[in-house]
Amino acid sequence: MTYKEKLIEFMKIKNSYTSSRTLYYMDKKDFNEIKSWSEKLCQKIYKAIVNYIYDNYNTHTFNINTRTCPWCIIDSFFKYNSLYDCFKCGYGKRHGICNEYNSLYYKLSKLNKFSILTIHKYKEIINNIEK
Repeated sequence: MTYKEKLIEFMKIKNSYTSSRTLYYMDKKDFNEIKSWSEKLCQKIYKAIVNYIYDNYNTHTFNINTRTCPWCIIDSFFKYNSLYDCFKCGYGKRHGICNEYNSLYYKLSKLNKFSILTIHKYKEIINNIEK
């Protein structure tokens, strides 16, 4: 499995856990954007996510945050010298800036859709992808 495929699979699983009946964390445009990224970029993003998950092995609760979001990783680590620029984020352009009350992320957060994503759940997801 390529890193691009691993990243897409990670996000598909994450999407299945975080979406509601009427609100979907990710849509076709989000997956198409990831598909347009280079294999090298997907490798860096996927490894950054895995490293962060395993570096936080003592954390008992671990909700979604910027360290498991490909767009936040791109913006903070690869494009803008560790400064977030959410207004340039592809996901933010499609779904609203995450910390704004009318954004999709904010709405799903208010529904507690990300609470299932504990450190143990993330490790389970990664282990299943790596099999």
